[in-house]
Amino acid sequence: MKILKKSVIFVIVFCIVLSLAGCASRSYDNFDPVALYLVDQIKKDDIYEYEIFDEATVKQMWNITYELEVENDESAEIGESYLLMKFYDKDQYTVLFTLYNNGTCCFNRDYDVLYTAPNGRAAYSELCKIFEAYTSENESALINHTDNSASSTESSTESNTESSKDEALREELPIDDSAA
Repeated sequence: MKILKKSVIFVIVFCIVLSLAGCASRSYDNFDPVALYLVDQIKKDDIYEYEIFDEATVKQMWNITYELEVENDESAEIGESYLLMKFYDKDQYTVLFTLYNNGTCCFNRDYDVLYTAPNGRAAYSELCKIFEAYTSENESALINHTDNSASSTESSTESNTESSKDEALREELPIDDSAA
């Protein structure tokens, strides 16, 4: 009887552990983004930074990001290119999300913990189409382009993934990075 009791307890604990290890949990139900700072790294040395203030475009990109189903994956690998998206709302909060071209992703600044998204590649492609369509009509959205592969005699601005133009966004919206 003791063995049966221990076995039942073990099975219950094992099921609880498995249920907690399944999908990554996120709760952004009340987050309503109004602006987006986006970094597009196409190749290792080719980085574009954008600011998007069109709420319809921001919400469209947020919905794709928010609806991604992500799973813990110890074997996930960083892709060759990525979209780093920092969504801003009116209440001083930010959400930082990075999606790689191979469908892996990470939250906030925790780049050591990668997740996989079964539809991540399609989401990456769709996000690229949306912001490229927006930026083709709004050239001022591009705030910085860094191409470190250019020769050293050419002038090239160093990007640190959050440009000084991000400060202008911070002044327009009351941003609090502690929430990210």
